[in-house]
Amino acid sequence: KEHSLFLTIHLSPIASPQEFLESVGHIERYVDSICPRHLCREDEILYGVGFGFDFFRKISPDFGHKKVEPFKYHERSGALGRLPKTGGDIFIHAKCNNYGKLFELTQAIINNLPPRSVDRFEDIYGWVYRNGRDLSGFIDGTMNPRDPDERAEVAINTYTGGSYGLVQKWIHDMDLLRSTPDNIKEKWIGRTIEHSFVLHDKSITSHIARMIGSAERGKWPKFRIVRQSQPYGTLSGEAGLLFLAYAAEIKNFNFMLDRMTGDTEDREIDDVMRFSHCVTGNYWYFPSQEELTRLVTMGKLEP
Repeated sequence: KEHSLFLTIHLSPIASPQEFLESVGHIERYVDSICPRHLCREDEILYGVGFGFDFFRKISPDFGHKKVEPFKYHERSGALGRLPKTGGDIFIHAKCNNYGKLFELTQAIINNLPPRSVDRFEDIYGWVYRNGRDLSGFIDGTMNPRDPDERAEVAINTYTGGSYGLVQKWIHDMDLLRSTPDNIKEKWIGRTIEHSFVLHDKSITSHIARMIGSAERGKWPKFRIVRQSQPYGTLSGEAGLLFLAYAAEIKNFNFMLDRMTGDTEDREIDDVMRFSHCVTGNYWYFPSQEELTRLVTMGKLEP
């Protein structure tokens, strides 16, 4: 899809988690109203609903018995910056070829939430840039699984049928990117800009080496994720990458984030942090459609 919605909602202290959940549970109705299936074959809206850990344990106190692992996110920091923990209660990820329909979906969700239930929210709209490149010029998601079954294996937990998500908002230093020679940027990433070929002599601090766990040629990633990131922003304001990835287990993310900030034996820092800084971060649990329906229904049955 050409466009994405990344909607983070923080509840107010007086909000009822179950009333809030019931309202969010109407998202399918909003989608059908904005984009009826018989009319929107090309502009269909695909979506997922994720929950922050504190919110999820309120609506599903027995989550441990259902084999959902605690998905607490903690802040990390290193010599080139930090990966902050900014929290959140509900996260909506939606995709569509029509930007306007995603804006309508945000309106429908926010305007129909219980009165005074929202402390704050942030809606960010991503878009495809140069056939799938990051604003730095590099192709994004080169190592994503291509086969649908393989993607499901990487992203969906076998026991729960749900998926864990990592969401971070990165702001790029566009002036630095513009003034830095391509060969330097390629060393930072560990790939060529034009064709995304892996460098044979990449540095241990290159982004590729940090993420796969080695600078050696031909090494396969130790942990895999399914990226759904997109660029966002404006030239007059801030611009960068809204990073979103799915995985079957939280350890996949922990491995990568630790290696970004040098929370490892080698203490090396990811060179990505030379030209971009992270301003938000949180883990989310995206239940299956069946589990989401059950959670909403259980909330309605409670006295």
